[in-house]
Amino acid sequence: MLSRHALPKVSLNQLYTIAWLNFGSLAIATTLASLFLFHVAIKTNFRTAQNRLHMLCMEMDTAAAEVIATPQVFFHYVMESNQIAVDNIRHELLIAITLMENSILWAIGVYKSSIQCFLGLAINGLLEVITKITTPVQQATETIWQSTDAIETQLKDWLSNSNSSSTGTYSNLTAATVAFGNWTNTLSEIEIKVANWTASNETNLWIDKPFQGLKYQVNSSFINISKTIQPAWNSADIKNVFVCDSTDITAMLQQTEAELLRLTYILMGVLLIAFLVCAILNAMHLRLRHRLLERATPLLFSTSAEEENQRLTYNRQTDNAHYLSRLVTQPFVSRLASINSAAIKKQRSSRWWLIAFLTQPMILYCLGLALCGMTTVGILTESTRQLFQNRLGDFERNMQRWANATLETFLMNTTIQVQSQTDQLNQWISETEIQLNNETLAIARGTASMLNATLTAVVDTVQIMIHDTLDDTILQTPAKSLLQCLFLSKIAPIEEGLTWVVNHSYLNLSRMDAMDIRNWSGSSLEHVMQTSLDGLWEDVQMNLSHHLEAHLRVYCIPFSVWLVCLVIALIFVVSSLWANKQRKKSSTSSNTIHAFTSSISVEMK
Repeated sequence: MLSRHALPKVSLNQLYTIAWLNFGSLAIATTLASLFLFHVAIKTNFRTAQNRLHMLCMEMDTAAAEVIATPQVFFHYVMESNQIAVDNIRHELLIAITLMENSILWAIGVYKSSIQCFLGLAINGLLEVITKITTPVQQATETIWQSTDAIETQLKDWLSNSNSSSTGTYSNLTAATVAFGNWTNTLSEIEIKVANWTASNETNLWIDKPFQGLKYQVNSSFINISKTIQPAWNSADIKNVFVCDSTDITAMLQQTEAELLRLTYILMGVLLIAFLVCAILNAMHLRLRHRLLERATPLLFSTSAEEENQRLTYNRQTDNAHYLSRLVTQPFVSRLASINSAAIKKQRSSRWWLIAFLTQPMILYCLGLALCGMTTVGILTESTRQLFQNRLGDFERNMQRWANATLETFLMNTTIQVQSQTDQLNQWISETEIQLNNETLAIARGTASMLNATLTAVVDTVQIMIHDTLDDTILQTPAKSLLQCLFLSKIAPIEEGLTWVVNHSYLNLSRMDAMDIRNWSGSSLEHVMQTSLDGLWEDVQMNLSHHLEAHLRVYCIPFSVWLVCLVIALIFVVSSLWANKQRKKSSTSSNTIHAFTSSISVEMK
């Protein structure tokens, strides 16, 4: 006999404290956690979209500031480049002047040496020819003079006029000798003059003097240019440039976010109500179970002899034990059947066994969690899709309108400021161009003109030297031809080149066009906006859809577990039905054999 105190006694009020802890409330609580995560995902994705718009506006403001600062950047860059260019031009001009001076001095030295060599060769050759021609004549003359001198001495007394005659002959011979001697001395003096002219440095000093003055002029001019090429620049204020206002698009995103959050809050409220309903139903379940146990306990633990004899039967005790177990674990299912034996037999059927198996708490929890979660996710997915689809057209139109207005504002604000700075920069470029042409390149033109004058003076000096040295000599004409061949034919191309430098030493600088900056910045900004805004709305919807799909896959796991349990239960049911069918068939065969045996026995008797 079972003792009344064998079961622990828990009061109903104590059970009410855990009434909220059941498979339904746990499934709803899990779904509420998913809704809370979806709530966080909504805020995160829409905040990301708003930050994306904010970053785009910051990029546009930065781009506007950079575009406005473009002329200023160009100005400082041009200033630095101009200063470097001026210094380089100064150094190159000084190097070019030095090279020209050295080249001219070298060329003059070469020409002087060539003239000296050629004139020396001509003079020496002429002296050699004259010497060879006049030496025999001079020797014969001297011999005749000596013979004549002896005859003169002998005839001195004979002829009264011999003295005057002898004197005249001697004078003529001496004059002839002196004439020959003067000719050779003249050629020697010419050779000495040419050597002295080529050896003197007066020409070098005379050429060096204008070049030194030219170098001084170059240095002075470029120092003045460096001081005057830095005009005042009125830079634009680029610290506070705002051309982008994303208030309208942000408001639309916030409105959509609010609607999704409102839907989430509604579902949370429904689930909370369902949670309370489950807790109430579980409390009713506990109360019903408590009442059924109170009613069944006197019967199961009765001590009367009559009922004790009834419980001695094993089947009766087994049925009561099974009913008590179901009464504790599944009071609603047990309530569907009465406590009589017919109901107990009915509960032994496959249908009641299947219901009893599938209503185990963990199996019901898997089913409830799967159904609740999949239903909630399905509602959220469809609602999100409909909301985004309905607002897609309005969002795209507003986005395009906002992009066009922002781009127009950007171009209008930047064009005004860029135009003023561009005009200022172009004015400075024009002034610099005039200054470079009038001062810097004027030095080049002056250098070319001075070199032309120097070369002309050198040619005149050489011609004067030839005229002074070889005047009224037989070498004057060959020397002029030599000068024409060696000197003038080489100097003429140089003078022509210098004349070309004088005529073409002008600078034409490029100007900056504000429309080029406007068109370039507008196309670049339009590309940036299109790239940044492309798919903004779709990205938010896609991220939320992916989040819901991930939760849907999670809820498919408990649903799969419930399906596995269902398959297991069906396998047990089918196996039981097949076993009962085989048992019935075996029983029928045994009865047939027994009847047949009995009939044979009767007939034999």
